[in-house]
Amino acid sequence: MSSLANTPHAQPSIPPVKPKRKRTPKDQVVPRKKPVWEGNLNTLRLSSGGTSISTPSLPSCNVFPGTQSPVTPTLPWTSGGELDDSGSDRALNSTPIIAETPNDATGTPEDASFSPSLSWSSSTDTLCDLDNSDGPPTRPNSPSPLPESLTPPAPAPSKESKAQVALRILGHLRDAKITPLELILLILDTKNGGLENFRNRLLEQHDRISQLLDIFKDNKKTAATFEDWHAPVALDYVSRRVFQEVEAAKPFLKMETSEITVDYVDKWSVQDIMEPVASNITPTLTRILTVATSPTFPMDGETVEEVEDLEPGAKPEEGRNRGVARLILASQIHYLRSHWSCKVQVAIGLVAWANGCSQQLNDILHQAGLSRCHSSNLNTIEMLSERGLEQARVIADGPHILAYDNINISTSIFVEQTDNTRPKVQSGTFPVIYKAPPGVTMDHMLLEPILKRRREAPELKMTDLRPSAESIGAFRHQTAINIVKMLTKLPSFSSYAGHPELQHLPRHRLPDGHRTEYFPLGVMPIEEASIKGNNQVIDDIYIRQLRKDIDDLAKRAVISINDQLTNSRIRSCQVIRKNDFGRYNSREFLELAVALFHLIMNLIWALKDKHYGTIEEIASLAQLFALLYKARLAGAKADFHSLLTALTQILEGIILNAWEAECGYDDLDAFAKSKPTPEMLISIAKRIINEHATPTPAYTPAYTPRKSSNSAASSTPEKSASCSDPVRENVVLLTRDLLLVIELVSAVKDGDFGRVEDVLPDLAFTFRGAGSNNYSTEILHLIHNFKYVWTPEFAEAVRMTSIINISGLPGHGMGIDLNIEHLIRYLKALFTAKGIYSKWERCGHISASINIVMLLKQRVSRSLKLRYQGSTHSKVSSAALVERMRLKAKELQLHVVVPGRTGASLKPDLRALGRQKIESSSLAAFNAKIHDIVSGACIVPPEEEDELSPPDYDMTTTYEQLED
Repeated sequence: MSSLANTPHAQPSIPPVKPKRKRTPKDQVVPRKKPVWEGNLNTLRLSSGGTSISTPSLPSCNVFPGTQSPVTPTLPWTSGGELDDSGSDRALNSTPIIAETPNDATGTPEDASFSPSLSWSSSTDTLCDLDNSDGPPTRPNSPSPLPESLTPPAPAPSKESKAQVALRILGHLRDAKITPLELILLILDTKNGGLENFRNRLLEQHDRISQLLDIFKDNKKTAATFEDWHAPVALDYVSRRVFQEVEAAKPFLKMETSEITVDYVDKWSVQDIMEPVASNITPTLTRILTVATSPTFPMDGETVEEVEDLEPGAKPEEGRNRGVARLILASQIHYLRSHWSCKVQVAIGLVAWANGCSQQLNDILHQAGLSRCHSSNLNTIEMLSERGLEQARVIADGPHILAYDNINISTSIFVEQTDNTRPKVQSGTFPVIYKAPPGVTMDHMLLEPILKRRREAPELKMTDLRPSAESIGAFRHQTAINIVKMLTKLPSFSSYAGHPELQHLPRHRLPDGHRTEYFPLGVMPIEEASIKGNNQVIDDIYIRQLRKDIDDLAKRAVISINDQLTNSRIRSCQVIRKNDFGRYNSREFLELAVALFHLIMNLIWALKDKHYGTIEEIASLAQLFALLYKARLAGAKADFHSLLTALTQILEGIILNAWEAECGYDDLDAFAKSKPTPEMLISIAKRIINEHATPTPAYTPAYTPRKSSNSAASSTPEKSASCSDPVRENVVLLTRDLLLVIELVSAVKDGDFGRVEDVLPDLAFTFRGAGSNNYSTEILHLIHNFKYVWTPEFAEAVRMTSIINISGLPGHGMGIDLNIEHLIRYLKALFTAKGIYSKWERCGHISASINIVMLLKQRVSRSLKLRYQGSTHSKVSSAALVERMRLKAKELQLHVVVPGRTGASLKPDLRALGRQKIESSSLAAFNAKIHDIVSGACIVPPEEEDELSPPDYDMTTTYEQLED
């Protein structure tokens, strides 16, 4: 068997094993010269490494060893005429050009796709079959003889430049009637499968393709053709890209009504919403909008002027900002794409609605893509009202302050009323709660310690109404500063206005930067002017809207600051429900304080009534109003702001005349040139207080008790027959009373309740002397609570909340009730704009969301770089009227006593008269009433009748002017 095995004929046929091709490592590859084909279409020569092969005519009968049919060798040739710029083996073997030979039978060219692919292998002397690169070579290595079909290589020509090579090849193409572009098209035509390698190589050269396209674009001969081809292609490309960008931006701009929160309103900014989208997600759209809205074509990345040139007749501040406008345009595009992409439209629609935008105008904005539809805006208002109530419920869980006032809404513009129409005026109540200032805790608001102190509190005595020496000195200093500030309004003394020594002495001022947080509740169709109405209002606030547990409310006190009438009704509720179960049901959890804005209103009304006189009386308010052309103030329904302004102008004229009389110079200009020191100014101001604002003691009524309650003489002071100049005495009384008003207004604006507390006794006396008994009693309640009832911590909380500052800016303090008046004025405008027949439920939604809407207006105005509302309004200068008053006072010699002067009847000293009334009867009646309420003996609500008619103001003007 072994011999048979060794016999060749006995061996089975074993297929030859392909030898594995050894690959040379990269770092051992020997570089070689790049082979180049040269010659014409009939004779091509491949030269490389000193060896050349010529192909004369390449006849069809050439047969290589191992082949039985005519073949055409594959010739490597890159698009640039060389194998490859890098000279790599891959390029040599992967870029063949098929030379076609006539078919021996038909004489037609043979399809290159069916020709065997022959090329030079990595060895430049070996011609191999590319389809069988691992097989034996088709011809031996040099120096074996070449096939008969190939001529010996020609000598290598001298080195040519690429341009020369291109010129020579182009000549061949010309002879073949092939243009360069036709050649490129042939290569790029996918039907030519044999040119695939060249096509792939050509398409890989991105830089050269870009260079070629730039040439076509910039060359004058091809620019038009290139643009005709490029325009529709570019338009389609840009359109698709913008479509994709806007689609990708949808998640970033999506907003549903339920997602509208207070945080969204507080942080709203068109820049914060749209700029990230414009820069990162929609750059193509942003570029288009930038180019379309720029006055000159901006290059990519070039900044352009954002503020446009003004239109003819426009004011300097009325120019539009292109950058902001582009963001708005982009938001419109996104909103037109999807109504969910509405983060910008929500805010703009609400602001338009809040500014009185009608439904028709809202529809126009909606069609323009700037706002959501009218129904969506109303749904948003309802959602914001719920958000506002949620905030209020959180605040009501802790220390808070309650205030509410009546709101009267006119629902008819027709004189004639019918059975099926609503009443001409409907009354409701608008409540607001305020967050307690920092430092006030729940322990400070515990109710039981306060009730215990009330049961044990002593009676209020006259000594309690006598200001301390500290309070008297502080009030005198504040009044002197007020007198100096009237002087510093003159241009010659304006440099003294900010002097540190000429500022008010802080007594109990709000901290710098303090901002009061407030939360309006829903308006309710309940009139709070009655006892029953007040009970219903309180239940609606705490049970229906705030959803509080009455057992929890019974444990802590709530500060309630209202006008005198509301406080009186609440006290009546407490008296009637004294024995009801629980502190909440008995309303004992409410601790009352007087609201300062209504106090000021009633004070100047009382002064107008007592100092008005007749137009014939010298220096009476009636005559001085006519001097200042304030004839409308003589009517029964005076405007509050106009009255306060007129009284201020009268006082300033009288004081400036007193300055001229006391300064020691011929006029105030000469006094200003002497450069007086601040100490001198304060000294003269105090002298003015003594000489021109202090009544003569001989003419004040004696402090004697009334003989009987029916005595008519007890209500008016006896006129002293020895008064030689009643005109001068009346001016002194008017000056002193108006200085009290100015100090009260100044203290509120500065947010200093300590200054208000210093003058509470004088206010009680003045109100009682003027016949405003209820306000005098209200102040007595406040003094009694501060001294004996409230714990020190609770009293401090009342002081910190009686004056609020919504903006946090210096000099912007206001009474807590003035803020409600602002909101009521705004609500009335909205109610009218949205339809006087709106349901109360709709009005409630509006009122509960009003502070959020106002916050949104501020954010939108700031983001869009709008002017603040009313910025065109400039404060009217009253210098001319003050000067007229000063000259009149000088002419009438109001600063000096003129013995025997007549023409006026002596007016009462309201402060002295009020002190007499309180000391003789009012204080005892007040103490008896307090005792009956605490003991439960009082079963009839305590009511007092004012001797003075209640104020009847025209409140159509903006209350904000009080702050000016």
